[in-house]
Amino acid sequence: MGTVNETKRTRSFSGYLLAGVIAAVLGAGSFFLALNYFTYKRSLSEVIVARDISGSSLTAYRPKGPESFTNIPLAERVTVVDAAGKKLTLESLELGPGKEKVVKVRVRPDGKVVKIEELPSSFTATDEIRAVDGDSITLGDRRYAAGEALFLTSGKGQGRAGLTGLIGEGDMVRVLGHENTALLVEVVEKAGSLSFVSNVEGARVFADGTYRGKTPCTFRISPGTKDILVRAEGYKDLRLPVTVEPLKETKVTVTLERVTGTLKVTSNPSGAAIYVGGELKGRTPLTLNVPPGEYEVTAKLEGFYPKSAKVRIVQDREQFLSFTLAKAASGVPGGSIRNPGDVPGEKVIVERTWPNLGVLEVKDPRGSLLRLAISENVPLERLPFGRISWDRVMPGEELVIETDPEGNLKKATRIYAHSFSTEGKIMFREGNKIFVGEGWTECLLRDDAIVHSGTVDVPLETLSVGDTVAVYGASPQDIRFVDLEQTLGEKAAFEGFLVKTSTGLRIFSDYSLTWFTVPNNLQVADPVARVTDNPSRVPSGSRLRFYINPVGDVVWAEYVWKAGASLEGRVGLIAGASLHVMPGWQEVFISEKTSVFLDREKRPYYDVKVGDLVLAAGPSGDDIRFIWVEDRLLYVRTGTGFIGAKDPRGGRIFYELPSSGQGEPYPRLLDTKITFSYPAQRKNLSLRELSWGDKVKLFFDEEGRVVWGEVVEANEIKLLGHYLGTQDGFYYFTGFSRFTPGENIVVIGLSEGEKLTKGSRVFVGGKGNIINYLEVDNLVRPERWVLGTVLSVAKGSMRLSSGQTVQELKVSKDAWFCDWNAREDGDLLKLFPGDRVSVALGKEGTVLYVERGYSPPFKIEGSVTYAQGRVITVSGKNGTSTIVIDSGATVYRGGQKVGPWSIQKGDKVKASGSSKDSVDLVVSGW
Repeated sequence: MGTVNETKRTRSFSGYLLAGVIAAVLGAGSFFLALNYFTYKRSLSEVIVARDISGSSLTAYRPKGPESFTNIPLAERVTVVDAAGKKLTLESLELGPGKEKVVKVRVRPDGKVVKIEELPSSFTATDEIRAVDGDSITLGDRRYAAGEALFLTSGKGQGRAGLTGLIGEGDMVRVLGHENTALLVEVVEKAGSLSFVSNVEGARVFADGTYRGKTPCTFRISPGTKDILVRAEGYKDLRLPVTVEPLKETKVTVTLERVTGTLKVTSNPSGAAIYVGGELKGRTPLTLNVPPGEYEVTAKLEGFYPKSAKVRIVQDREQFLSFTLAKAASGVPGGSIRNPGDVPGEKVIVERTWPNLGVLEVKDPRGSLLRLAISENVPLERLPFGRISWDRVMPGEELVIETDPEGNLKKATRIYAHSFSTEGKIMFREGNKIFVGEGWTECLLRDDAIVHSGTVDVPLETLSVGDTVAVYGASPQDIRFVDLEQTLGEKAAFEGFLVKTSTGLRIFSDYSLTWFTVPNNLQVADPVARVTDNPSRVPSGSRLRFYINPVGDVVWAEYVWKAGASLEGRVGLIAGASLHVMPGWQEVFISEKTSVFLDREKRPYYDVKVGDLVLAAGPSGDDIRFIWVEDRLLYVRTGTGFIGAKDPRGGRIFYELPSSGQGEPYPRLLDTKITFSYPAQRKNLSLRELSWGDKVKLFFDEEGRVVWGEVVEANEIKLLGHYLGTQDGFYYFTGFSRFTPGENIVVIGLSEGEKLTKGSRVFVGGKGNIINYLEVDNLVRPERWVLGTVLSVAKGSMRLSSGQTVQELKVSKDAWFCDWNAREDGDLLKLFPGDRVSVALGKEGTVLYVERGYSPPFKIEGSVTYAQGRVITVSGKNGTSTIVIDSGATVYRGGQKVGPWSIQKGDKVKASGSSKDSVDLVVSGW
């Protein structure tokens, strides 16, 4: 018995000794950890530009340090993590000249780097500098502070003593930075400059679609070949490629051509002086390039009566004008009637014939009308020889007649006979030019052309579109006689816009919607294409010239301009004179020339609003002349806020921000049928396509219904995960994603007095590295915290050793763990026996959230293939290892606490400790 008691005392003494040793070791460890913690707390963090790693130093630019790259010593062990918190090796950073990275480093008091962390908010951009303003630079549409940036040219530093002289507008640069701050600016290529002069002062110059100034102008621009557009009112656009070289000025002289039509003038006799608008332009035959418009043209020739005519010039088209001048009489007033016997052998023009009555009416060169009796024995000769009967003579043909002293016709010779004729409807008329028949035969009427309507002579001006005629002359360009066979009658003309509406085709005048109806069989003449269209084929919004009869019927129409652009839809965006029409988001431009109608009445050209349902039409998208606002959204107020997560009822929640800026967001359930415009991306989105955190603007009617929605700013972050906590002013979430809270961050889902707690499941929204929306999906509300060591974790449960007790705890489905030291987080199933944790428990003792403070360096899981005392061999998916279980280790087998030598071959174990030779926890059977 004594032996037994002695043994007990020895074991007891040994236990006390072991406990003392462990306490000493733990004390030393605590001191070591405390020292490390103290050192860690004294370490400094800074954002730098890392360029290279060479040996035991990091080459970097420190914004707070020298104005160049310097070497920073590296500690013996350096922790490297990427932007998501994942551990990396130093080699994987892949640094080098041209491959610099913006990183955050932690530097010990001895000046050595112990940690390098990639930043999710860092950026690299290569673009042209749009502006330099003080210590700021603008690239594209983003502005960056650059007061602390290091500037490089050809890889060499240029310092940071302000931006003047270092860079300028148009330079192509590579910029590295963090958030909205540029830290490294490398000049890739210096800008050149373009200098423009033109024959039109004030012509607008565009380079690659961007407005740069009015001629004469000079501007800096990045090198390369640029697409240049020069534009001026009343002149043709000029587009040309121009190559810009670095540090060189390229001078460009531009000659713009006026927008013109061609006027070709002839006269009989030729050599007449031609006046256009009272200004002498030359003598016939004459070809002029004239700006579009209406002009009065006058022909003057000494010894002849002057003649004038009005002509309309159309862009890029030819207009023909022919004058037949009458010789001025000597001593006899022009137009007086003379006896044909006074001028024997005189040339006359046939005006009308009555062969059955033996009467011939002619006009002499002085314009006098003569009626001659034709007897059967008076021959009618023809050139070059032969005779013809009098019934074959037509108006407009020319004769030489001889009369006796009493004025009787003795002889006649036909010296000119018509050799061309055609018939059909007059499709279009411009001055003396008419287009006849379905083939649109172009005919030019002489000023002295004879026009008969039955037995009546009618003026040349009587001929109008829609009339059916037969024309005769020497050629299509020399028409001398027109037989008006059928006419649409007296007509009045006005211009208007033909619009397709739900009730049929309607006409808008320049002032309002008219009451005129458009018959289905109406012919619409297209003088450019030389065809006729059915009204249903006319592009909606085209401008036509309509002809109406005395009772108000539209009997004919012709294009003034055909709509090359005819768009119908809601206006999604207005930017100056630019409109974007949904659903295709085509961009069109309006001006003071644009006629805008709201319902039936005309409005100012600028009275177009976002959300209007419009028809926009014009000769082109750059020249919209007509807008009909078919429907204007009737709303009484707007509200701005954020789209929340999906509602259980199938809709979406909109959290409206108070207009005063004070108070809580107000939730509204939205119907999923709402469509939103997204002006920034030029597209439409359904409510289902929106993400939580998208900032939108809604338009409400009197009953509070949403009549229009617009995406103000789309959420770029779209993070659904767990909140891990804050550090250094940053919010951390799943994956250790780090963000800066916005100045006006909106937090949804917290009641009054509640705070966002670690482990809570959240929806996060924002842009770049800034979050402006946070919606709590599941708030962790811990009742108490417990400390312990993880023994096992299974789905829905975990075992925790706390002191001398083992607790089996239920785990909530959203439970999450976080380890700030290792920058690791995830599902609780990733925890391993031996992890020391702090556990947040809910009301029923359910695990809500776990923070891991320590994780053993050595871990192994597998089956025991060899066991001898405290030495066992474990084989698992990561290989085979022989481990030594500490004599004081905690060992569980089959749910029971056993000695360190109790593990047997075939057991499945999880073991952890400081190393494979010092395992202090083994769990088997849980």
